[in-house]
This record gives sequence, C-alpha cells and structure tokens, in this order.
Amino acid sequence: MILLFLAIAGCSKDSDPVTPPPIPIVKYTLTVTAREGCSVNSSGGQYDKGTTVSVSASPNKYFKFVKWSNGSRENPITINVNENINLEAEFDAQNFEFVFDYSEFSEPSLDFSPEGLVYLEANASKQKNL
Repeated sequence: MILLFLAIAGCSKDSDPVTPPPIPIVKYTLTVTAREGCSVNSSGGQYDKGTTVSVSASPNKYFKFVKWSNGSRENPITINVNENINLEAEFDAQNFEFVFDYSEFSEPSLDFSPEGLVYLEANASKQKNL
C-alpha cells in the first residue's frame, strides 16, 4: 500500500508552475549638446539598449558644422545606443576676412563678397562721371 501511494504521489502534476523571472530592460543615457554657433534637434534621453537614434546639428549664421565629438563628420548622425554616450556637435566660425586693395593708380578691388563688389562698382561708376 505504501508503495502504491508513493508511485501515485510521484506522478502527480505540480500545482504551481514555475515562471521564469522577467528579463530586466537595460537602459542607457544619450546626452547631446552643441558648442557655440549651433543647435541640435535633440538633447538626448534614456533609451533601451540597442535603440537607434538619429541626431542632427544646425549651424547658426556665420558658422559651419565641423564634426561630432566622437570624430564622425556625418550630419545627421545615426547612433546605436549600447552604452552611455555624450555627443557634442562642434562648429567653427566661418572666416570672412576681406582684403581691400586700393591705390591711386588702380581700381579698388574686394575679394569674396558679392555685396562688396556691387558697392565698389557703384562708387567706381560715380567717380568716372565726375
């Protein structure tokens, strides 16, 4: 009788099924900043591991985009968030040096700026009429 009871008890189903523990979601922080002369379309945030994020930087007037702090020159840039990332957009001021060359034996000239050439042409025409 005892053997029969042990055989039946050993074959019975468990009343509480074992549920696996939940897999924790890993999150990382993406921080996006911009140096003087530009703005970025996102300041970043917390993202699940493996998330792909696109970030772009826009120059202010008289500035040009150079690169991101991770060395990439792509703009916009696509980031795969698999760790905490600090990303900064780097910009340089555009060089607007004007060279004005004038002597009494030559006509004035100004390189680079179309607006400056129009001004000089107008003044040169005015002087010729005198």
